[in-house]
Amino acid sequence: DMEKVAALSEPDSLVLRTLQAVSGLLGLLPEPSHERTWDEVKAFAEEPKALLAKLMSFDVAASPEQAVKTLSPFFAEEDFRPNCVALAAPVACADLCNFCLAVYICCGGSEPP
Repeated sequence: DMEKVAALSEPDSLVLRTLQAVSGLLGLLPEPSHERTWDEVKAFAEEPKALLAKLMSFDVAASPEQAVKTLSPFFAEEDFRPNCVALAAPVACADLCNFCLAVYICCGGSEPP
């Protein structure tokens, strides 16, 4: 499914924001991650095995404050929710958004409405 994401030339804004959130959370791009372009974040979709390895090795307890700080701008937007992403993007993006939401809540962020 990430191959579909990587093949997009002009993705939906939710696809872009999902990869921005993940790349910022994993420290793959400098802050602020919500300002990164599609060309900057697309590379992560092109390497799904490497991205999966980084997701699996992510340590939630390492920097919970930083995780909340990184993800807050995304969850402040009403449509950055797994159910909204699932309607507009490939399934992999909804799963990544779900991962971000779980980390955000686990690290002390307020569950978005």
